[in-house]
Amino acid sequence: MNSKIRQLDNDIRHLIKEQTMAAEEGREALENSKQSIATLFNKIKEIRDKAEQSETTVKEITSDIKQLDHAKKNLTSSITTLNHLHMLVGGVDSLATLIKHRKYDEAAPLLQGVMYVMHHFTPYHQIPQIKDLSDKLDKLLRDLAAQIRGDFEEAHSLYECKLNCQPH
Repeated sequence: MNSKIRQLDNDIRHLIKEQTMAAEEGREALENSKQSIATLFNKIKEIRDKAEQSETTVKEITSDIKQLDHAKKNLTSSITTLNHLHMLVGGVDSLATLIKHRKYDEAAPLLQGVMYVMHHFTPYHQIPQIKDLSDKLDKLLRDLAAQIRGDFEEAHSLYECKLNCQPH
């Protein structure tokens, strides 16, 4: 019986020792798990921070692209307007020369083009230079009408004179 008690004591000691070791291993495993969880949370936080930083960068880039797109549209519009203005100024000057030399056949299509381009500048008539150009064109049109009327009346008078001045 003593040997059995000793055996039981040894078994109990052995079980207590294993239990103690298991408890220590459990604590170590728990600590390792806590550290792994903390590391995982830190990595998740880093990823979240990088994602937020990336999102901010994308928003800034998108904003810059929108600004550049607006600048491109404005620049394109400005270039088109300047081109129309160049065509208008040159057209009005050429038209004045053609009218002065009574080249009506060349003036007619140019007049049509100048009137078309001038239509683009209707919203800008409050600008003094555009108003002056418009006024110059209006004066050219009045002069052209008076000149054509005068040429017609002169031609008609010459025709009448030929009919009436010939001996019968």
